[in-house]
Amino acid sequence: MSARAQRAPGGAPQPHIQGSPWDPDTPWTKALKAVQNADVRVRINYQLRAENSDRPSFFFDASDVFFGADRPTMGMQVLSNITEI
Repeated sequence: MSARAQRAPGGAPQPHIQGSPWDPDTPWTKALKAVQNADVRVRINYQLRAENSDRPSFFFDASDVFFGADRPTMGMQVLSNITEI
């Protein structure tokens, strides 16, 4: 992440923060990203969830994979499952 002052019209510096997208290097994100078929990815997610249901990071990371694959409904479903912990 970098923080820089940018100049606004008129010359006054404006604060600016630029971040990088989160890309966790976890076994579950690798497994989910390796699958291209959406239905298979959902099945793998359920298998991985059984193994990782005690890890809040699993739900955040797995939902991010679905959001990134243009599957927002599944992403929200995975994210909402964090309440089961």
